[in-house]
Amino acid sequence: MKIARIAVVVAGVAVALNGAEGFGTFRKVVAMERLSPPQRVLPVKHIAIVFDDNTHRAAQLRQRVETVIRESDPAMRIAADAPFTVTVHLREFLREKTRSIEGEFTVTDRAARTLYEGYVSASNAGALVNASDDQLVDDAAKDVARILVATHHRTAVLIPKGGLDALVPLAERGEWPAYLAGIENQRELRGDGEAYRQYALGVGQEAAGYASKDATARLRHLREAVERNIAASRLKPSEKLFAESYSPMSRAFSSPGLPPRVWIDPHAMELWESVSLIDSWMNGAPAANGALDNRALLDLMIAGRSDQAIITAIAAAKHATFALGQPEMAALSKAGVSWPVIDAMRAKVGLPRREFHVTPDSW
Repeated sequence: MKIARIAVVVAGVAVALNGAEGFGTFRKVVAMERLSPPQRVLPVKHIAIVFDDNTHRAAQLRQRVETVIRESDPAMRIAADAPFTVTVHLREFLREKTRSIEGEFTVTDRAARTLYEGYVSASNAGALVNASDDQLVDDAAKDVARILVATHHRTAVLIPKGGLDALVPLAERGEWPAYLAGIENQRELRGDGEAYRQYALGVGQEAAGYASKDATARLRHLREAVERNIAASRLKPSEKLFAESYSPMSRAFSSPGLPPRVWIDPHAMELWESVSLIDSWMNGAPAANGALDNRALLDLMIAGRSDQAIITAIAAAKHATFALGQPEMAALSKAGVSWPVIDAMRAKVGLPRREFHVTPDSW
């Protein structure tokens, strides 16, 4: 009789635990296809790729770089007469069982301005299973491609249960728009439950952002994801999992931070904002009355005009309608416009001389 009563009590506790808002004892982890922004936001999607190396992998790596770029951004054109050139210098090393591909690359324009310098590094050192030659080439290709295009990463994300249990299957199937809509249609939950609902809204907004093909819509979703996660952590500061990266086996990163802080950190948000701004400039209508605006300035750069020629054109322009807030200046810089040119733009529209440029490094 006592055993039966204990069983009933235990069963009752189990039901209460399952119904509580939170992540639960047995946490639910689902896959998410996340997206990292390009490190350079070219105003036109037209590049040339040149390999200068002393390995036998140039042709294989070129093909793989082109494949990764086209898979990530089908609109990117690759041709020898492009306004932007990626030049890759490679070396290959074999030490006992360790094989590595290393090198450097630069992104330049027609005026020989260096827009970006980076490193290529791929090795099987420290791997539990030695990487194949094809895997090394693939890793090296992604090192180059991520500078120019947004790249995909399949990762794990923790989702809350309790009152949100009915929506878990949608997340498991990757039906993120339906998952987000389901949470948005729910009433505000009581007590701690609202913290988990806000966190779930952040997850849904983040997934919606990565799925969006429109740069402006993506930025809007990612901003909302950050806001929702901050709201969750403020509603329940004691929930440690609001403040940690999560991986089913171990922490994905050594430093803690809100989940979007890992993927949507201030630097990434600045890059996404630059993508959105440059996309809107290049797809917008030309300025009225032949005025020199941000798009016209980028057109001069694309045409291969030198910095001095562009500065001269700015000074000679009868009308200028430059947008030069902090986000706009960051976007111009990410597109390859030099700071002396940006200073000339500021002077043209009567803004004070820029003393320094602040890159976001904290919330």
